[in-house]
Amino acid sequence: HLIGNLLFLLLTGPFLENRWGRSTYLLFYLGAGVAAAGLFAWRDPFGTSALIGASGAIAGAMGAFLVVFATVRIKFAYWLGLFWGTFAVPAWLLMPLWFAHELASARLMDLHGTTDGVAYWAHVGGFVFGAAVAALFRATGLVAQLAGVERPARVDRANVPDTAEPLEAEPETGDAALWAAVARADRAGALQIWKAR
Repeated sequence: HLIGNLLFLLLTGPFLENRWGRSTYLLFYLGAGVAAAGLFAWRDPFGTSALIGASGAIAGAMGAFLVVFATVRIKFAYWLGLFWGTFAVPAWLLMPLWFAHELASARLMDLHGTTDGVAYWAHVGGFVFGAAVAALFRATGLVAQLAGVERPARVDRANVPDTAEPLEAEPETGDAALWAAVARADRAGALQIWKAR
């Protein structure tokens, strides 16, 4: 369980921290943990089992990753005796499948009135919180502000003389451009931006 948590934290956390900045990511991560624990407590207010671990907060990072980096392909390795290899799955497919499993498991445990020691409702709460916060950041334009990216100034084409040479855009080299290329799965563009830094 610990190794799985750390793997998904490594898979999602650094990218969100780079996109949003350390302080914002830390507040988001702690908020996801609180939201996860809150839903867990609401679903089982008289429960006596301890809620230990950070999987709810990590689920929040997974939900946010789904919104921010939906098209990124996540590479997996498999080993089945004599057969092994790798395959890639886009985040927009992997993360919702994981969430559906957690939600179904939570409902199943509720229906049977049992528990297997996993806080499924905490995972559900964290994931929903993470996706909602990332969607809010995107809808309000906070992602660009948090990354320190300034929107380019508009050029008033009416005041540019006809004899002027066409304006050429400066190539983007910042973190936002790099992560935008990663989100588009544009490997060549991401490498070019990385080398130009």
